[in-house]
Amino acid sequence: MSAVAGGGRMPLDALLEDFTVYLSAERGFSPNTVRAYRTDLRGLLAFAEGRAVCDADGLTLDLLRDWLWVATQAGLSKATIARRSASARSFTAWLTRTGVSPLDPAVRLRSPKPGRTLPRVINRAQMQALLDHLEPAGPGRRSA
Repeated sequence: MSAVAGGGRMPLDALLEDFTVYLSAERGFSPNTVRAYRTDLRGLLAFAEGRAVCDADGLTLDLLRDWLWVATQAGLSKATIARRSASARSFTAWLTRTGVSPLDPAVRLRSPKPGRTLPRVINRAQMQALLDHLEPAGPGRRSA
């Protein structure tokens, strides 16, 4: 029997397992995406357990923000923080849809804006080396 069907205050670990089945079976997420979500959420649940939170009612906006803040302070990239935020939002939204939680605490949880970087370009010497390796266009042959 699934944790959701069991109702009541189910352990977060059991809810996480049901959520990963949902991601795979119903949403059709790839195994890599499901693995990334599971890893992120296991980290969240460990963080929550360290704060004496053992059920979905303890997953508050403040707890989620603290979890992301600790990750930021640990030097994780903006992209990783954004993915963790997305994982948490998906999980708490699912908890609400399935009736486990009356309210979704992550509705107001925001992700950091990813940094924009300029594209890498090659220098003149690299371009010349590339051109030197091209087959020369002879008479009657068109160059690319």
